[in-house]
Amino acid sequence: MIGSSALLIAGAVTSVVASLQASRGGARLSLAALPLGVGLMTALNPSSLDLWGWSLSSGELVSATLKLDVPGEGLKVLSAPLHVTHPFSGWLGAVWSALGALAMMTLWARRAPLSRLCLGAWVALTALWVLASPVGGPLFLGTAESGEATLRDWLMMSQSVDADRLSAFTVPTESWRWAPHRLTLVFVASLSALLGALLPGTQGGPRPLEGWSRALYQGGALMALAGVAWQLTQAGGFVGVAPPWVALISLTVGGLLAHSASQAATLSLLALAAVAL
Repeated sequence: MIGSSALLIAGAVTSVVASLQASRGGARLSLAALPLGVGLMTALNPSSLDLWGWSLSSGELVSATLKLDVPGEGLKVLSAPLHVTHPFSGWLGAVWSALGALAMMTLWARRAPLSRLCLGAWVALTALWVLASPVGGPLFLGTAESGEATLRDWLMMSQSVDADRLSAFTVPTESWRWAPHRLTLVFVASLSALLGALLPGTQGGPRPLEGWSRALYQGGALMALAGVAWQLTQAGGFVGVAPPWVALISLTVGGLLAHSASQAATLSLLALAAVAL
């Protein structure tokens, strides 16, 4: 069944496709902005690349109850979140930021081939990050985990728990899956970088957003409006969460006021990033 969030995402994606089709290579600067932003965000918070256990039922972080022999304090019962450090956490955010900044600087210097190379490298590093998952298998296809065996595997991988001092543990009752924070946002940034690397160049000046491209863009904004209205109906009043409103305002401004396709692409990508948050 289609939900309100699905309508928001569909509206943002529709507007992105419409504006990119109209602008082609002229939107490459916009496409490089999101990878740069995600790189800076992860550089400031490297743990966002780590793997965390998320409940399949509630979507909340899962914790295990541990009984540890703490030096000088004796046995203590602690609640520890299921967390595994990713081997790329320390440096990937900084490299992402550098590649995003270099892509934008080379675009300003009218060196499109270099910008494409930087954005392509951004995507390649993201793929490497996925494949280097310490829990095995692609992060985007995380399977359900549960039971004592999977918890013992986590205890062997975890750097925050000394298994030699562990005397007992309690298995979480719900099933969970491994995923990093902001997984969807990294995926959207990767898609943005990939499009920036593959889009052909634009001949002449900025292209206008007109004809069926503008109509499709406005259709995406209407879908986003329907999604926010649906959320208002479900909540019984004002929804105090910012991302849906940021997405709706961005698409509305783009549909009504943006004159060039690259301006519309910037606003629609902002909307898609807000939904991904």
